Amino acid sequence: KAAQDSGRDIRLNFAGGGPEAVRIAEISETTSFIEFRGVYDYALERDDLYGRADIIYAVYPQEVPNNRFHIARRFQEAVLLGIPIIVAAGSYMAEIVKESGVGWSVDSERPEALKELLLNIYDKQTSLRRCTEASLLVRDRYSFESYVNPLLDVLDAVAKSG
Repeated sequence: KAAQDSGRDIRLNFAGGGPEAVRIAEISETTSFIEFRGVYDYALERDDLYGRADIIYAVYPQEVPNNRFHIARRFQEAVLLGIPIIVAAGSYMAEIVKESGVGWSVDSERPEALKELLLNIYDKQTSLRRCTEASLLVRDRYSFESYVNPLLDVLDAVAKSG
């Protein structure tokens, strides 16, 4: 609402399921700038979803320990596709985002922080370009293959030794 009130044309698109899906769907029905797609077929619809995204939102609850220490598939896809990402402050992904410059982190406990960040990004479009360019520079480091190939090498070595 703050974006529309200030004359900024920001649209938020959400897709997926989960406990918050019903609430997001209800909110999207009462606003013109929020779209909710619901559960989708990842293999069939991923390209369309990411093709329409300027920013990927990957903020997960930090009270769940795994969310503080993992790298989400969304992060890898964002970097691969050159789409800036927003992650939760205080997480391992936030450290990587800061180091690599591929996006931003936000305090997941303060909704006001997300609003401020989105308005700031909108006002400074050059930051989107910088994040996209940074993604191209670190793409190989965070690709799926960069994680899987070392594992495959170990498995191959174990198989040959046994």
